[in-house]
Formats: sequence, structure tokens, C-alpha cells
Amino acid sequence: MIRLLMGLVAVAALPQSQAEKKAEHPPYRVTVTAKTKFARWKDAYKEFQDRLKKIMPGATYLGTDEVPNDKAGWERWNFQIAWDCKFDQAKFNKLYGEMKIGKIELSVRGEAAVDMKAKTVSLTAFGEKIKLKLLNRPKQDFNDVPENQLAKLVEVIKEGKNYFEVRGEIVSSGEVWSILLDGFSAIPEPRK
Repeated sequence: MIRLLMGLVAVAALPQSQAEKKAEHPPYRVTVTAKTKFARWKDAYKEFQDRLKKIMPGATYLGTDEVPNDKAGWERWNFQIAWDCKFDQAKFNKLYGEMKIGKIELSVRGEAAVDMKAKTVSLTAFGEKIKLKLLNRPKQDFNDVPENQLAKLVEVIKEGKNYFEVRGEIVSSGEVWSILLDGFSAIPEPRK
């Protein structure tokens, strides 16, 4: 009887431990270009870390980079965010307060899918907390024709690969987040 009871406890615990192992995914990276170079609050690093923990638990500040040839005060802030945290641009606006935010760039891993009916390509991040519509960068003028990253990605999907890391600027189109592709790379299928 005791052996049977111990066996049932072991079997009941097995799926839970497997689910915990399955739930590990790589974090995603966010780079925020903000006009903060001349801000006084930047010197209060501890206050910034406290505000970051309060507004975005699961986010880690990785450092700030200079924007080349900038004289207006723009800087690039780098963050790593846990895979199980949902992406929310409004949280970055709250984090920076009255400081002006230029663009937000994202690097995330997940599964890409082509919807032939809607003629769209989307990426669902590992952990399913982020779903993005993938887009090409728009033309800036007649001489600036961006590379068709989306067509290249679709070709790789046709070859049988479905898992990618994508990089680019985040834009909002109503309820759906979109990413203007700067680049992508195929990654191995996650273990199940």
C-alpha cells in the first residue's frame, strides 16, 4: 500500500517537473533610444533601478550606449527582459517620464508563421507573451530602397525552418505590435 501511494506521488510530481523544464526560454532584448544625455535624474542610478523594478519586474538594465554623431542628447538604453514578461511600450514611457523616447528596438526569438489568406508573416515569441506582425522597413525616399527582409524570411520558412531570432524597430498598428525587420537568423527548434 505504501509503495502504491509513493508511486502515485512520484507520477503526480513528474508532469510538474517536466513543465518547469519546458518553461525555460531565452530572454528578449529591448533597446530604447531616448533623449536623456543631459537629464539630471540619470545620475541617481539606485532610484532608476528601483523605478525599473517597480514598473517592469523581470527587466534588467544592461547599460547605455552613445548615439554616434549626436549633439541633441540621444542615448541608447539596453534592457534584457525575461521571456515570461509581456512587452508593453507604455511601461517604457512611464519609466522615462517626461523624457522623449525616439524609437524602441526589439530582438526576440520565436516561431514564425505565414498566413496565406491575409498575406502576413507573424512571429510568436517563446512563452507566447509577444506576438508580432513582421514588416519590411518603408522607403524613406526614392533613393532609399530597403532590403526586402520579409521575402528572405519567407524563403527560409519555405525551406522548412520555423524558428527565428528577429531584430528591428517596434511600431504599433492598433491592437497589433509590428516589427520593422532589420535582420533575422534561423535558430534551432527548442527542445520539448
